[in-house]
Amino acid sequence: MRIIYRDFRSERKVRPFWFFIPHEAYRLTEQDITDFVNCIKEYAFISIFNKDHNKEAAEACQYLSMLRPELIVPSLVEQLFSSIDNMTEPHRFTSIINCLTRIARQIVRQTSSYSEGQIYVLPLLMSVLPGIDLNDFQKITVTLEFLDTILKLITCVDCSSAVHTRTDLTEIIREKISDFLSGSFLSPKVRRLVAGLIRALVKGNPIETLKYFLPKTCDSIESIMNHADTSGLLIDHKGDIELNWYLILFAEFLRARGDTLLIYKQMIMSVFHRCIYLIHKDSYEAVASAAKHLLKSLSHVYPMEYQLTVENLDEPFINFLPIRAWGQAVDFDHLQIQFHIPNIDEIDFACEFVETFIYLELRLLNEKCLKISNNERLRSLTFIHHIGIGCFRMVPHIDSEKLPNLISSVVSCDSKYQAQYSIYPKEPKFQENLRMRLLIDIGKLIGKSSMNE
Repeated sequence: MRIIYRDFRSERKVRPFWFFIPHEAYRLTEQDITDFVNCIKEYAFISIFNKDHNKEAAEACQYLSMLRPELIVPSLVEQLFSSIDNMTEPHRFTSIINCLTRIARQIVRQTSSYSEGQIYVLPLLMSVLPGIDLNDFQKITVTLEFLDTILKLITCVDCSSAVHTRTDLTEIIREKISDFLSGSFLSPKVRRLVAGLIRALVKGNPIETLKYFLPKTCDSIESIMNHADTSGLLIDHKGDIELNWYLILFAEFLRARGDTLLIYKQMIMSVFHRCIYLIHKDSYEAVASAAKHLLKSLSHVYPMEYQLTVENLDEPFINFLPIRAWGQAVDFDHLQIQFHIPNIDEIDFACEFVETFIYLELRLLNEKCLKISNNERLRSLTFIHHIGIGCFRMVPHIDSEKLPNLISSVVSCDSKYQAQYSIYPKEPKFQENLRMRLLIDIGKLIGKSSMNE
């Protein structure tokens, strides 16, 4: 299938460079393509429900839909609608959703030969919602993957006039999300899926998301720590399921842009001070992930928006209707990407965070390495590891002269052709080279541990 589609594309696409094009008499005609798709499609449809070949069938449907979407998309959508209420063969729903995910672009895109696929978008989004079944992990996985794929290909813009007649809808939606997040302490597998949805909110609109949700999450964490037996939580290996959930939410919210996190600096630091010594594995891993996300948000360079459209979505619909751009390919040379460049306040916040917490952990390992339990030692090393991942972009390489008996590498870390400039408005200031400090301290820890054994 891939070869047929490649030949089809090579015969019809005008390339900016020389490429072999077969003589017109030997090219595939439109009728040849239609006959080929009609010949193969029924076998592909049957194989969708074969558990041994469903992946190959989904791939075949993907290429067939690229050739003739009008012959593939309606049939698969109708099969989905018929499988939703099928109580005797529930696996059909999962197989069809997996296949529809592969042809999502052909569903949402308008072309000269097929533009009816867009009428299925809203019915599909509504009809797959029953697939979010917490009792069936495979079903919820393929359903959320389908929703993620569709929503990446379309531009979610309110094209109706409801915004002029109802001004309370946004607040109602916020309340519903807040009630769900505050009242749902889900299983570990489902938590990851919900965390992915929160991540999308943070990436899409970090200012409003943090403004509404981060203070509530931090207050919930502080409330649990105040009303619970704090000393008990610090030694309890079972942990608190409600606290774990809020810490996971806290870590996801810290994925927001660095400049949007600055106004919550005191709140964020307070949560870390309260929760850094939690001994439960899920709890300290969530705190460590939060530290990594915070430092990456503050110190890394990354795109501020992820939309693949060059049109202005705020202009009147008479000039541009967003549905016309659904699923369309974009020339990357015309994208006007805006990057997050760390400012001085973000660099200062990152440096303050690192020096506040990493030296506490290093001091603990140096002074009480053999006195603390294995779980406490693992907690400390996990936190140091995640801080290192988040901040090492700001830390220069180790000067090899400081390392005795260093074996020369065949490939140099630096190059005379490498651009030697800083991405930061000011150089990060640390007490010392953290790479060197960690190399020395962790080396001592390994030596003590091996001698103790």
